[in-house]
Formats: sequence, C-alpha cells, structure tokens
Amino acid sequence: MSYPLPYVAAVPSPLHDGAEIVIEGRISDQANKVTIALVTERDLTHPTPFVLEARFASNEIVRNSFSGSWGTEEKHGGFPVRKGDNVKVKISVRNDSYQVSINEQFFCDFKHRVGKENIRNIYINGDIAVSRVNLPGSGGGHGSHHNNPAVPLLVPVSFHSGSKIHIEGTPTGGQRFTVYLLHGPSVDHDVSFCLDFRFKFGSQINKVIRNSKFGGKWGTEEAHDQFPLIANEQFELVIKRKDNSFKVIINDEKFHTYHSHTPLEHITHLKVDGDVKLASVKV
Repeated sequence: MSYPLPYVAAVPSPLHDGAEIVIEGRISDQANKVTIALVTERDLTHPTPFVLEARFASNEIVRNSFSGSWGTEEKHGGFPVRKGDNVKVKISVRNDSYQVSINEQFFCDFKHRVGKENIRNIYINGDIAVSRVNLPGSGGGHGSHHNNPAVPLLVPVSFHSGSKIHIEGTPTGGQRFTVYLLHGPSVDHDVSFCLDFRFKFGSQINKVIRNSKFGGKWGTEEAHDQFPLIANEQFELVIKRKDNSFKVIINDEKFHTYHSHTPLEHITHLKVDGDVKLASVKV
C-alpha cells in the first residue's frame, strides 16, 4: 500500500526537542524530485520552517525554509539516494536544528530559521511511493496532542486494544461532520469505524450514523435517534477500543458500543472532516 500524494498529516504541536519523524518509501524509476516539508498550513505557499527536496536532475538534496520569501539553499552533503531504490528518511528535532539521516546514516543538520512552534503538518509530494510515515506519538496512548488543528485533520495512529482517542470541538452549524478510523491515509481505503454526525443531511436531521468498510464495500448503516450534540456548543468525544469494538463516550456519558467487522490491527490513521471546529485532539 502506498499513500496518495500529496500526503498531508498533522504533527503534534508544538514539536518538542527530541521528536522524530520517519518516512519510508520507494523512489520512482523515473524520479525528478521528492519533497518532504514541515509546514504551518497544508502546502508550501505559507511559512515553511523546513523543506528537504531531492532533485534528481542535478543530483542535489536541497534544504531551505520559507517565510514570505525563500531563504538561501543548502546543498552540501552529497546525494545518497537513487532512482528505483527504497529510502528511509528520519528528521530529528533538536533545540537549534533539524538533524536528517538517510538510510540510517547521518546526512545533515539544518539550523532553525523559522520558529518550529508553528509547525502543524508534514507535507510529502513527488516521485515516491510512500509506504510508512511515523510521527511523534503515533504509537497511541495519548502520545500525540494537537491543539486547534485545521479541518480536515489526518493523524497517523496505532490503535491497539485499550487505546483511546479524545476529541474536543464545536459543531459549526453546517450539515455534518465525520470521524473515521482508516486502514490508510484516505477514505478510499477500508474503514474500521465511521462515526457520522448528521445535523441536516438530505432528509436526515439530527442522526448519528455508524458504519465500516471492508474489502472496498460499506456495511449496513446503524442509526441512532439520540443526538447528543448541539450546533455551536462545545463537545467532548472519547473513542475507546476494546478487542474488536469501539466504545463511544460523549460529554462524559456512554453513547454507544460499535462492533466492527474489520481487522482493527490495520488501522493507520484518524481523520476528522466536515463542519466542525476542533480545539484539541489526543491520540
């Protein structure tokens, strides 16, 4: 399985000293460039504290930052990647720099130019089939905390039995918002749990829908007549996994237990999308 590109996923904010980000994949046989960046929004048009770009036409790995204009490119260190090869890139956050290793070998340090406290996402694009992204805290157990993240939110997770996800936010009065536990970085993959809050969606008003998708096919929707949310009022949502089921708690009250028919060990990402303003997400 490779991730669709561009791949944009939330990182814990702020990134603390000692945090490590690991990306693995296979470079295309006809690669032109591969870009990995730590960004404040969802692309490179906003302040970008760090970008690492492999340029195969010139055999250079360029490091830079962007804050209104691009800074001076750093290119030293050689070119330890080849077309068609597997690659593992690790970015370690230090007090004064980012330390980069490629295929378990030290490659470079890049001194901070733009404050790392504003980093919100990792951005990956270019001629690479990404097979794995490991972010700080993505092993579960509330190791990853995201304050005021943008929507849609995509976060890598490892959701084993006993794990829980804690979400605080406010519905914005639109049609719906949805929480997904995915087997990949998009809804195109299988879905172990879909929790869909429908305020006014088609003929459905104030309904909570649960479902899952396996083998590319959605199951039968389960509807709940009790609707525990109010537009423009803050809520607290907790999803706990126990074996093959998910226990849903809303505003400190048990709401529902959903029994999934998918292999939960395949869960890789949490996604939140729709008409909601998020205040805090812990995974």
